[in-house]
Amino acid sequence: MKRLILALLALAAPFAAFLGVSEYRLTRVPATQLAAKKVLLARQQAAVEVLVLGSSHAESGILPAELGAPAFNLAGPGQTLYYDRALLDKLQRRLPALKLVILPVSFFSLESQLDEGPERWRGYYYQYEWGLPHRDWHLAWHVRNYSAYFCYGQEIGLRNILRGRIRDATADFDAWGGWTNRPPPPGGFNADGSPAELSASARVALQRHHSRMKPEHIPRNTQLIEAMARQLQRQGIRLVLVTLPVAQAYSDGMNAAAYQRMQAALRQLAARHGLTWLNYTGDRRFTDADFWDADHLNLAGAQKFSRLLRDDLAAGPPPTPRR
Repeated sequence: MKRLILALLALAAPFAAFLGVSEYRLTRVPATQLAAKKVLLARQQAAVEVLVLGSSHAESGILPAELGAPAFNLAGPGQTLYYDRALLDKLQRRLPALKLVILPVSFFSLESQLDEGPERWRGYYYQYEWGLPHRDWHLAWHVRNYSAYFCYGQEIGLRNILRGRIRDATADFDAWGGWTNRPPPPGGFNADGSPAELSASARVALQRHHSRMKPEHIPRNTQLIEAMARQLQRQGIRLVLVTLPVAQAYSDGMNAAAYQRMQAALRQLAARHGLTWLNYTGDRRFTDADFWDADHLNLAGAQKFSRLLRDDLAAGPPPTPRR
């Protein structure tokens, strides 16, 4: 038995050493988007007056530099309303100048949960980087919640970790979490601006979104928005709901019943809590040339949208949905 224990220790020692080196190197550099935005926000938190939450639609589509006030974009891929609320709870006290929270609500937002889709692994990032609890408690004890190597080491790559070549992800963003320092994905689906490319992108995105949507999630997600509204109103902070524009190929393919459920829920929320909902779905001011795929604005489209959003926020009343 003693020999067996010694043999196991001999085998474990190299891995323990590797794991220690990996943890050290991965925690010295903000290697992921979520880690990068955490670092950037910490530098700006005293000045932030506008906080942008939401999924990748807002991450690529809202440029903080265009909003007319010190704004930070904390949106990210796959970020659902559960994590929007958790981040707001975590951060509000650290943002003494906060006056406005922009909460993007996409077509799929009210009927989706991150931990029920193929990107549930992102939940480990939120727990590891921000200490945010999982919605599904079954994920709470996984080693990925507590180890940088197990959380995202595979994404960085073993060779990069061993050589200490870990890229600083803050280089992908400006100082306020905007993506203007990062080029859009190479060409995207809309490489040549053709309707055919966007139609192909729309089919892929809609299949992915429709497959994750469940009407039974609407009550809980609307409760999360209501909780944010009450919390912010007590502090004298404005909450605005925003639905970003999508290409016509995407809006034409949206499940009509699901879109009606979304509109009904958001209109009720807005009326009940005195909120503004700005719905740009089908807005004809945006053309195919404004998108790098069917549901994400490119840089030119993001600049256009961010300036329109700035003006509409200042004007007050929401634009009429164009559909």
